[in-house]
Amino acid sequence: MDNSIGVPSCHFAVKHSNLGVSGEAVVFITPGQTAATFKLAKKEVPGAVTVSGIGNSAFYTANTGSIEMLKGNTVASAQGVFLDANAHPITSAKMKADVIVLAKAVAKHL
Repeated sequence: MDNSIGVPSCHFAVKHSNLGVSGEAVVFITPGQTAATFKLAKKEVPGAVTVSGIGNSAFYTANTGSIEMLKGNTVASAQGVFLDANAHPITSAKMKADVIVLAKAVAKHL
């Protein structure tokens, strides 16, 4: 458990990923979020793309490499943090697919 991002979160080191670089996966329950605030975020977050099959509702945001998900009354986040050789976030379709797999695993335990 880590509190460095302001909320209790779990960080998992990922070495030699299928993206060609090492990075980390970060998972946390989003404090203060409700089903209503999740729905608002889903409409208002720039670039949010609906993702089906995760909890009750979910969306992916490429610029953060994260999926916000709603299951019951719980809002959580699953994020992949992988940077290219120029320290820019990787935003490929493969990255999105990997974060979807992570989010589905997280949603099972909410």
